[in-house]
Amino acid sequence: MPSWNTCGNFGFDLSEDSLLREAHLMEGTMICHLHVAGLEACQNMDEHLSSLAHAYWSVRFVRVPLSLQSGLLPQLCLPHEPALLVFKAGAVLAKAPLHVFTRDKTLLEEQVTKWLRRNGSIAADDQPAAHKRASKDSSGSSSGDDDGDWIEPCLVCGRRYYHEHVRNLQTGGVLGDSDSDE
Repeated sequence: MPSWNTCGNFGFDLSEDSLLREAHLMEGTMICHLHVAGLEACQNMDEHLSSLAHAYWSVRFVRVPLSLQSGLLPQLCLPHEPALLVFKAGAVLAKAPLHVFTRDKTLLEEQVTKWLRRNGSIAADDQPAAHKRASKDSSGSSSGDDDGDWIEPCLVCGRRYYHEHVRNLQTGGVLGDSDSDE
């Protein structure tokens, strides 16, 4: 299977068989997206986790494709659907099916981030790396008194944290192809 992305702590595709083994070997925090290929909510979750991975370098982010005959989900007491898992020091710290973070088939990224902060996967007082870069003043010192302010809103979508917009090539788009009137 091709690599999800290769950004430091992010983008490892693991098989169902190797997930628990990797989690037990992991000393820190590992966030795992159990995903189903072609599902829009899963693609949106991948993009959101990618943005979080760029901001929180101490956490490892992985993805595990689910199969129809998955033995992993019953073992983790999860329904047969995409989910988000958090492992800390080899044990399952938190788990939630993907539908918890969606409304009308739309991923609520803020809910994902809040959930990860609530269960201690990403520190609530940690600021993403992009925010730390944006809050540097001209002398190079960080202004620590800005109480949770984020970077300026993205001109495309309005998000206030580091992220990248990636065009999905699997839905018929061709690299270099621009939107045209039909």
